[in-house]
Amino acid sequence: DAEGIATVTLDRPPMNLFNYDVYNEFGAVFNELSEREDVYVVILTHTGKDFSCGNEVEDLQKISKENVQRHYQIVGEGLAAIYACKKPTIAAVRGMAVGAGLAAPAACDIILAADDASFFIPEITVGIIGASEFLQLLVPKKIARYYAYTGKPIPAYKIYQWGGILELVPKKGLGAASMRIAHDLLERSSPIALSCLKQTMNDNENDRLLEKFYRGGFYGRDWILTDDFRESTRAFFEKRKPVYTGKR
Repeated sequence: DAEGIATVTLDRPPMNLFNYDVYNEFGAVFNELSEREDVYVVILTHTGKDFSCGNEVEDLQKISKENVQRHYQIVGEGLAAIYACKKPTIAAVRGMAVGAGLAAPAACDIILAADDASFFIPEITVGIIGASEFLQLLVPKKIARYYAYTGKPIPAYKIYQWGGILELVPKKGLGAASMRIAHDLLERSSPIALSCLKQTMNDNENDRLLEKFYRGGFYGRDWILTDDFRESTRAFFEKRKPVYTGKR
């Protein structure tokens, strides 16, 4: 807009599922906004009742030993573009934020969430290794390990208590709250200084985010060769409890 606040909206009804096209588009959009001189703050929001219910199942079913590296590259570059954006980013989240739907807002600088929001990475329950590094941007590391190992949802109020969410906001007030925070940032400093400070904090805190994400692909290749991987994926799509052998 005229004030230098850009809004990126995830709009794939009814569940705002991620696929390779979405990751590529996120990468292109956030890389462009990162370099635009007329953009000072970016708000990431969504349509519908849920931010995102995760990844399209078709993409998950196609992961194999041959394409797993490409899978992690597309996903990683799309999500890392949000984190690496040179402008401060604000996520506004309602409903469920699952898997990549957790990673995208977690990659933002500031998160505002509706009181009905919940965040989780169920990857371990559907046969995928990854996304824990994004969860660690939201909650303390020891807490993140438990929720990564179990795939259980985390209510927004718990993340707020742990300091990963700035404010809990009624659903109807989320858009106005996001703009309020954006204006708050811009009223206190030059946009140039904000950009420089963000890049400094990124470099100091977590400049290895994408490297950490790719580590999941490294171990994921070993996992994909096991019978338990195939059983995990089959059980998820057949809506039954998996039966694991624990053998490589």
